[in-house]
Amino acid sequence: MKKEWRKTFDFDPAEIRTFTDLIDKLSKKAVPEVRKKGFENYLKYNKYKVFEYKEGNIYVIQGAKYNESEFHIAEKLVKAGYHVLFPNEGDLGGGRKNDLYLYDTKTYIQTKAELKSLFGNTAQSVRSNLISGSGQASVIVYDIQSNIKKNWLIAGLRSGWSEEIKRVMLNWHGQWYEINKEFAFKKGWLEYHLK
Repeated sequence: MKKEWRKTFDFDPAEIRTFTDLIDKLSKKAVPEVRKKGFENYLKYNKYKVFEYKEGNIYVIQGAKYNESEFHIAEKLVKAGYHVLFPNEGDLGGGRKNDLYLYDTKTYIQTKAELKSLFGNTAQSVRSNLISGSGQASVIVYDIQSNIKKNWLIAGLRSGWSEEIKRVMLNWHGQWYEINKEFAFKKGWLEYHLK
């Protein structure tokens, strides 16, 4: 009997061959739903304003502070597949450090992020923004608004990277790139991938 049961699993179109595979498939399907419910419950107990877009939404919790530049970046993030939430200072404990929370529209994984816009054309301006943002969140969302040359952008990213930074989400020439430390310093990776 045990042999037959195993045999039926070998031909399963869902590719579930072991009990561990079954648990993994169930959790991958269920966990985003649990996160989504948590997100919806948070909204249920807070007053907020919502800006709806085709790809996602921007939620502004009552008392949240943001500027026009931050909102403009949030719109770009929504188009990249995120819900964006601007929290109020009370939600962050003693005071607001990061600018917003991102929620992937498929997995509902929450990311605290600091927003930065670059209007300068030098590696030093990239470096300075990264250093100032790293004290506020481990994920920096960097919106490049200048005509900085690729080699200067890369030099600034590498020289401004600190141990506090886990990831940089970079919007350059209208395309989003997610860069972790490994990719930032891997020889030739940024040079090849940044278009």
